[in-house]
Amino acid sequence: MNKHETPLESWQIPSRPLPPPPSKLSWLLFGLINIIFLPLREWYFRMEAQARIRSLKSVGKRPIIKGPITISHPENVSFGDDVSCNPGLYANGIGGIDIGNHVHIGQNLRIITQNHNYDKPLCLPSDMDSIREPVVIGDSVWIGDNVCIVPGVTIGEGAVIAMGSIVTKDIPPLAVAGGAPARIIKMRNEYFYWKLKQEGKYLCWPYINDYSDTKI
Repeated sequence: MNKHETPLESWQIPSRPLPPPPSKLSWLLFGLINIIFLPLREWYFRMEAQARIRSLKSVGKRPIIKGPITISHPENVSFGDDVSCNPGLYANGIGGIDIGNHVHIGQNLRIITQNHNYDKPLCLPSDMDSIREPVVIGDSVWIGDNVCIVPGVTIGEGAVIAMGSIVTKDIPPLAVAGGAPARIIKMRNEYFYWKLKQEGKYLCWPYINDYSDTKI
């Protein structure tokens, strides 16, 4: 740049040329992939969910599994009626898991029923002794996304667990709990809860995208 030239303003700087739009062949391939892949994906999720549900100790009517889940020791896991489960459930059922009726489970719930002895261990950080305690989830419980439930916990009927909570102690019925560790935030309205239960008004099951087999 000589002394008579001035620097270009930002609006004067030439921009790079835009890439060419996708060709018709690219759009065609994209459409074919979606037409073929998405139904296969749905079919895989449905078959996987049906296989996992059938392997449980017991399962009620109209279970709803909306995506891939992992359940170890399914012979120790029980689902009630109308259990709705979002993707990402990991349930370690070695100590026993009992889920009641009309329970709604958010994404990425972790249920742990086994721990190691660290209180008076034979070695550090813990020994190999397995401490197994069951987890019980009552009827009409709503569990938010990314919740972890540790061994030995009972969540009472109608409780609501806020997203991201770590449940380390029993939660009483109709409590709204959250945090790490989870603590009671408030209590639900008893009158409305029991009124709706008496009238049999539950969340609209089954859903259109139900991956479960309603004939189970």
